Amino acid sequence: LCCQKELGHQLPLSAYLLKPVQRLTKYQLLLKDLSDCSFPGAKFELDECVHVTLGVIKAVNDSLHQIDIKGLPEILHPLGSLVCQESFSVLTENKSQSQILFRNRQQRRHVLLYENHIVFCKQSGSDYHFKFSLSTGTLGMSSIIKGEEKKMELWLTGQSDIYTLEAKTKKAKEDFASELRKVILEHKEKENSRRSQRNHSAVFNETMSTTSGSESLRSRRSHLSRSKSLDQGGGRGRHRSRSLDPYQDRSSSEAELIDSHAPSFPRYQVLADYMALTGRELNLEEGEVVELIKIGCSGWWFVRLTVDPYSEGWAPSTYLEKLPQRNRTLDRK
Repeated sequence: LCCQKELGHQLPLSAYLLKPVQRLTKYQLLLKDLSDCSFPGAKFELDECVHVTLGVIKAVNDSLHQIDIKGLPEILHPLGSLVCQESFSVLTENKSQSQILFRNRQQRRHVLLYENHIVFCKQSGSDYHFKFSLSTGTLGMSSIIKGEEKKMELWLTGQSDIYTLEAKTKKAKEDFASELRKVILEHKEKENSRRSQRNHSAVFNETMSTTSGSESLRSRRSHLSRSKSLDQGGGRGRHRSRSLDPYQDRSSSEAELIDSHAPSFPRYQVLADYMALTGRELNLEEGEVVELIKIGCSGWWFVRLTVDPYSEGWAPSTYLEKLPQRNRTLDRK
């Protein structure tokens, strides 16, 4: 800048802007010293101040990397706020019906989690070069992989590609997975809110149209009632309407599975709590026992709880461990 040259300032503007940011770390140390020397009554508030200050420091530090991504496509904007970041070894696999179609070589990537996208970059010095991204709005995750405490899996809904991320430590993986789960749940809540508003608008429009044409509606209902009474007199119970089919809103594969209540389904124990991210998934609690009904693609299984209310849904197979088979005996009469 011209003013810098006139004043003889040799350092760039970014160097002067960095000075206030560096003071934040001194505030953190000051608050910690005050907390150590304070009475128990005031210690809680000071510890809370330290926690807030650490959050501000982390947010400022993370925001410094946002402008360093080289080759970031314009279509990804807006990325949203930067939530967190971590370095992972990333392995991409394409799975279909539990068979691996291809597997890419494991590569080191710096992963930045934004509100709307996860961005995978290759780090070169202080620069980050864009490689690919995943939309958090259609993202699924599994943070528990049996025997791999530092790994987690990501996938996009409706696709068979699986992205396995391995962190340097277990804590780094758990911290990143916790923040990612919050982002996914926020997207789910926003989508449910938009769906509710659309349904409310549709009901309102239908009510208005029904009110305006009430006379013709009553006429059609009267005609329908007469036709229905004649049909029932000719053969009651002979044909069922498709609208009464309890499986109409389910997929054909799920409907066929629900019809079968044979006690021969293999049983699995839940290894950890799992919170469903869509209406088709099943909430799981550690220690619960489920029956495997169907093996889907990309590591998803359709399971049923073995206790009331016998709920059914899709769950990640990595959360399940097979129970040993028990010998059954038949009672003879």
